[in-house]
Amino acid sequence: MIVDLVGYLGMILLLLAWYLSRTKYKLSARINFIGGIVMAIWALLLWPSAIPAVVLNSVWTVIGIYQLWKLRKNHEEKNRR
Repeated sequence: MIVDLVGYLGMILLLLAWYLSRTKYKLSARINFIGGIVMAIWALLLWPSAIPAVVLNSVWTVIGIYQLWKLRKNHEEKNRR
């Protein structure tokens, strides 16, 4: 039961991040990162039957980290000007 709840939470977070990506990029990047982590944890709880999901959601999390890094870098550059 807890495994199902974790899966649903991760799914909702990723869908929310996708929805927000058009209007609120910063918030979307944060939710995307958290959603990727939650989904990777969910897939790990289903190990070893969910190896493809572990790989996919780990990559999704790395994408979220990159988005947050890029946002921070852009913010720092704007503050220097």
